[in-house]
Amino acid sequence: MQSLYLGCSLIDAPQTFLDEMEALKVRLREQYDFLEFVGLDNSVSAADVYAHDIERAGSADLMLAICDRPSSGMGMEIQHRIELGKETILAYQQGTNVSRMLLGAVEHYPFVHKITYTTLTTLPVPLSF
Repeated sequence: MQSLYLGCSLIDAPQTFLDEMEALKVRLREQYDFLEFVGLDNSVSAADVYAHDIERAGSADLMLAICDRPSSGMGMEIQHRIELGKETILAYQQGTNVSRMLLGAVEHYPFVHKITYTTLTTLPVPLSF
């Protein structure tokens, strides 16, 4: 089974978005060896969050980055994967303004892909690009 790391905005994300991410994780766990991020766990130091999450992002076979909301941490994870040459999917809701840096990576690297969706519940799992 392929391992998968999910990246998304956490800081200042509304609870509805976080709930949608939890529902997406349930769907993804059915098809992938899911690698968890530490994220908002305040009992973990910032240094440990970085070390854990960057390692997970880099070690996964595939990363799904939900790009609907800006996230500098997720941007760091995406860049790390680009430097490693690893398959990464940038996903965002149709009509969302997404950084041109991200869209440029899709055009520049054959292992960086994009998919759009209407709602997160319509995101195809298993993932296809």
